[in-house]
This record gives sequence, structure tokens and C-alpha cells, in this order.
Amino acid sequence: MTQGLSTKSYVAALGYPTGTAFSPFDSITFQATSESEAKEKANEWATKNWHNVDAKTWLQLTSDGRGIYSRQLGKA
Repeated sequence: MTQGLSTKSYVAALGYPTGTAFSPFDSITFQATSESEAKEKANEWATKNWHNVDAKTWLQLTSDGRGIYSRQLGKA
């Protein structure tokens, strides 16, 4: 399906904001062909880990050390 397309490594993490930092408690590294595919994979992974989510949990997606996407998952 993605044969011939180059992939890039991404890290999705579940965690909490702590001051100006992010403290992850779970993460996964995966390959994707685009940022949009990476966001989709990260959201699917977070959904499967929903039992770990509370009101302050965020999903953060990074690649090459830079933030791509962040989303608060918990409901206050």
C-alpha cells in the first residue's frame, strides 16, 4: 500500500504538562509516510490506551525532536 513511499519515525506519548515541560507516562515509536498519517496512528494508539487517560492527560506527537501535534484527551 505504501510501497515506494519514504517513511519517517514518529513518537506518540501520553502524559501531563508540568510547568513548561511534558512528562510522559507511556509512549510508542512508529513509522508513517506523512504527518497526517502519523496523527491518525497516534490518535488510534491513544484510543486503545484510553484506560490510562484522566482529566489532565495529553497526547503529544513528535518527530526529529520537534512537536507536530498536541491534544488534551481527558475531560475536566
